[in-house]
Amino acid sequence: MTLKEHRRGCEEQGKYVEADLTAKRLEKLKVQEGGRRIESLKAQHISERLVIEEAHQQEFEAFNGGWDARMDEFQAHARDLAGAMAERHDRELAKYRELVSSTRVRFSKELLNLRAIQSSLAKQKDYTGAQKVKVKADQLEAKELEIHRIKERAQTSLSENKFVQKQQQEMRALKQRVTASGDDHKRRRREELHRMLLRYNNAKQALSKHHKLEVQRVRQHLRAAFGSAAA
Repeated sequence: MTLKEHRRGCEEQGKYVEADLTAKRLEKLKVQEGGRRIESLKAQHISERLVIEEAHQQEFEAFNGGWDARMDEFQAHARDLAGAMAERHDRELAKYRELVSSTRVRFSKELLNLRAIQSSLAKQKDYTGAQKVKVKADQLEAKELEIHRIKERAQTSLSENKFVQKQQQEMRALKQRVTASGDDHKRRRREELHRMLLRYNNAKQALSKHHKLEVQRVRQHLRAAFGSAAA
């Protein structure tokens, strides 16, 4: 026989004191049962929240791991591009210097005439005259070679500076593209992180709202059950 049946039996038999004690015991048991149901529901809610938090933590770690690997790959690729360009610049500069250094000297007509006279006198067996002309021609050649070297160094330095500046500009342009691409990677990472956190917060809010409704329904059910028990 249940406590509710016992209470009704006491009412019918006129045992009102015992019926009152039974009713109070029944109400106490229902309050205890209601408390256990609420606590059990709250424990279930905590478990459900932990599931969402653990899933979010795993997603967050996978997100960071994936993006870190992607950024490492991007930075390694950027270093490879810069290294390849630097090596190409070194080869181009060496080739340029070789080309510039191979420029032939253009001697003056005066020197060419002296060399011609020198050769002609030597063929005529006028070695004394040829020697005098050779000394004069050698002095002039040395002077013209020195002038040529000075002009060549100045021209080479100027043209090489322009060549190197062009290479430096190309390297700066590459670094700017790398920086822009890196900024774009960071922007997309922030946007994806924002969307992920938004999904997580929305899920938490939806679960919290669901839990509140569940607790409200259980409390309403318990109030209805207490009311019928007291009737």
